[in-house]
Amino acid sequence: VRLVQTGEVDIGISSEQLDKSEGVVAFPYYRWHHNIVVPEQHPLAGERDLTLAALANWPIVTYQAGLTGRVRVDEAFAAVGIEPQILLTAQDSDVIKTYVELEMGVGILADMAFDAQRDQGLVQLDGSHLFAPHTAWIGLKQGQFQHNFAWQFIQLCNPELALADIQARAMGSEPALDFQI
Repeated sequence: VRLVQTGEVDIGISSEQLDKSEGVVAFPYYRWHHNIVVPEQHPLAGERDLTLAALANWPIVTYQAGLTGRVRVDEAFAAVGIEPQILLTAQDSDVIKTYVELEMGVGILADMAFDAQRDQGLVQLDGSHLFAPHTAWIGLKQGQFQHNFAWQFIQLCNPELALADIQARAMGSEPALDFQI
């Protein structure tokens, strides 16, 4: 966020903070959610209707607080009055998956961090009904002229946005719009 605010970088991409930061204009890029990762033979792998209560029966390995939407995980458990047993936290999805492979706990991580070919021996379970969705944002310094590639990059990432609307919002001559992703 700081690098975008100071103009040290042209474009920032993040699922945290860009859309709420002063001096930054943010555009939606894509939606994502947290999923659960377990070893193939884990009892949860056969669950038809996965619940937070079922997850809470196992040690959990997930992201560090303040990273990659961890707050949504904490909020989901708090909303149903469950305090999960967080065994380990990490800032990297590969670290989380390594501990899951070692059968130290079940992993909660971003859905796009799982690759079935690369992560053989693990199973990804849908968690979209358990945790609120996230939006990844593309941010620019508000009011700063951008090269054409910046405008075009944003439009490539979200074709629903018109170039003229992107430019007007970024330069501060148009109010925020309700964009779809």
